[in-house]
Amino acid sequence: MDGRKTIAMVGVYADGKVHGGICAVIDQYLHSSIAENYRILLSGNSSAGSSLAKTAAFIRGCFTLAKRCAFGRVSLVHLHTASGTSFYRKAVCFLIAKIFRKKTIVHIHGGGFLDFYATSPAPIRMLIRIVLDRADAIIVLSERFHTGIGSISKNPNLHVVFNPISSACFGKALTERTSPRFLFVGDVIERKGVGELMAAMKIVLGSMPAAHLTICGAGRIDFYRRVCEDLHISDAVTFSGFVSGEAKLSAFSAASLFVLPSWVEGMPMVIIEAMAAGLPVVATPVGGIPEVIEDGINGFLVPARDAAALAERILRIAADPALGKSMSAENIRKVKEVFDISVIAEQVCGIYEKLIQGT
Repeated sequence: MDGRKTIAMVGVYADGKVHGGICAVIDQYLHSSIAENYRILLSGNSSAGSSLAKTAAFIRGCFTLAKRCAFGRVSLVHLHTASGTSFYRKAVCFLIAKIFRKKTIVHIHGGGFLDFYATSPAPIRMLIRIVLDRADAIIVLSERFHTGIGSISKNPNLHVVFNPISSACFGKALTERTSPRFLFVGDVIERKGVGELMAAMKIVLGSMPAAHLTICGAGRIDFYRRVCEDLHISDAVTFSGFVSGEAKLSAFSAASLFVLPSWVEGMPMVIIEAMAAGLPVVATPVGGIPEVIEDGINGFLVPARDAAALAERILRIAADPALGKSMSAENIRKVKEVFDISVIAEQVCGIYEKLIQGT
C-alpha cells in the first residue's frame, strides 16, 4: 500500500445509473490532486431501481463502509448528502463512522436542505442537529447556506467550498456565437421553472422569431411538449433528453445564452459549466446563485416564476452582442480563478489535512 491517507467517500448511486450534481462533484474530485494526495474509497448506498433494489443497495453500502472502517485504515469519512432520504441514509453511515471512531465530514448539497430542516418534525430536526453538531467538519456550497446551517448547528468547523469544474474541458466550447440559441440543462420539471421558460419563449419569439431553445434533461418531456404545442412554439423548442460528455459539450458550444429559472437551488453545477463554456447566464436569485452570477456583470438575475422578466433579460442579452461578449469573458475568468478544480482541490485537501492531523 502507498503512503497516502485513506478517505472513505459516500454519496453516489451504487448502480451508476443516476447522474446529478453530487456525482459530478465526486467525479471532479476523483480526477484531481485530491485523488493524487489521498486514497479515495468510493461507495454508494442507494439505487435508481425499485424499493427492494434501493434497500439492498443501502444495506450493501453500509456493510462496505463498515468493512472499510474496520479493516481499511480509513482516516476520514466524507459523506455527501442532500435532503430527505439522502440525509437519512447518510445519518446511518455517519453512525457507522462514529462507531469505528472515524473523523467525519458532512458535505451538504441541494437547495432544499434548509427547508427540509424547517418542515421536518421535531425528532428529525433533532437528528439533523445531532449529525451536524457531532461532525468533525461541515461543508456547504455557498455563504447563504453557511449562514443557514450556522443557525441550525453550533459546529464551529463549517466551510464554504464551491462546486468545482475542470475549465480546460470546456475550452472546445469557447466559440463565437451569433445566432440567438438558448440552452436549459436540468430536470424537466416544474420547480426548475420550465413552465415559465416556455411562457418566456413565447414572448421572446414575438420580438426575435429566429430564437431557438434547446432543453437538455429528463423528466416531464411529453407534458412540456404539449405546453409548447398549446403556445404554438414547438418549432422553436428542441427537447434533447439527458446529455453528458461530448453531447453536453456540443450543447454548450451551440448555445449563445444559458437560462435556469429554478424556484429552488443549492449551487447548480450546470451554471458553473455554462460559465466555463463562456455563456452569459439568466437565472433566479435562489440558493447560492447570487454568489456566482452578479446581476449585469456576468449574467442577469430575475425573480422566480416571472416569465415576463425572464423574457426581457433574455432579449436584452440576445439583442446586444457586446454585452454578451463582456459577460462571456467575465464568466471564463471567474471560473478559472474561483471554481476550477485545481483551486477547489487545494481547499478540500486543506480541510482533510487539518482533520487528519488534528489541528
